[in-house]
Amino acid sequence: MSRRKKIPLRLLQSSAWALLLPAVSSFVLTAWAVHVEDWIKGWDLIVWVFFYILITVAMSVAILPTTLIALFSGFFLGFQGLFPMILSYTIASLLGYRLAQLFERGETLGLIHQNQRLVKFIARFEQKQYEFAFWLRLTPLLTFALTNILVATLNMRLKPFLIGGTLGMLPRVIFVIWIGSEVQNWQLILTGESQMSDLNFYTFWVLAAISLLGLMRLLFFHKKE
Repeated sequence: MSRRKKIPLRLLQSSAWALLLPAVSSFVLTAWAVHVEDWIKGWDLIVWVFFYILITVAMSVAILPTTLIALFSGFFLGFQGLFPMILSYTIASLLGYRLAQLFERGETLGLIHQNQRLVKFIARFEQKQYEFAFWLRLTPLLTFALTNILVATLNMRLKPFLIGGTLGMLPRVIFVIWIGSEVQNWQLILTGESQMSDLNFYTFWVLAAISLLGLMRLLFFHKKE
């Protein structure tokens, strides 16, 4: 009888990092921005370019969450922050995907192939990679970094990951930038007292429900070959 392999330690470590660190850094960045709000409003183009370069690296290694950066961009730049946000997001996706591949080394995929049900899932996943990438990026239930780890673990091809993922993240990024542009004071973001908080809450669960339905359709309601 063959021994069943345990979940690779690297996968557990990277997943814990991707879940915990963005939550901590979100609070730190939000609190810091309250004290330097006027200074940030005075940044020129060079400073903003340098900021987005740093942010791209930080997002790729799960130091900062993308939603907070989109909110930050919307508050300080309005919709002028949309293009640099999309560019940073796409490059961070590429870097995060490659880093996850190097760190994980294909160990989990080998473990998955020991389970017949999971093998069937992988077969469907291979056929619908663009759609999986879209729904995984659309859902607010998975962090940016955790999605990078998941698709790298499942060996998703880079092209569908970047194209499908970018299309999936657009609705969320556009919405969050708009929310940021409507908030009058950054302090309200920290306290959650903005008039946009309820709208953000309901939108979160609407996107979660839509994306879950999309993923369930791919997983359970596929046409038999």
